[in-house]
Amino acid sequence: MSKHEHSKLESLMKHPLAPLVGGVMWAIAQFTEEPAPRLVPSELPEAVRAEWQAVIAKNQVRFQRRMAFFEKVGEVLMGFSSVTSIIDFIEAKSSK
Repeated sequence: MSKHEHSKLESLMKHPLAPLVGGVMWAIAQFTEEPAPRLVPSELPEAVRAEWQAVIAKNQVRFQRRMAFFEKVGEVLMGFSSVTSIIDFIEAKSSK
């Protein structure tokens, strides 16, 4: 019988450290505070103030997307990693 060749993504998910990395990524997403928006000075011209507000809103959306990405990747790494991969890793190290 031939062994099933794992793709690089499967190997990453089955790596013994994947649950730890996944937990760290998930914790980063949960405990990182959203940055407070800067106060736009009232003495700026209206066009510049509108531009600053648009940039601030865009940055907040990017932050939310980034944290959602960290949370999902963390959950995937924690969910797809298994105890058998850790046991296989320990057995491979002990057999050398």
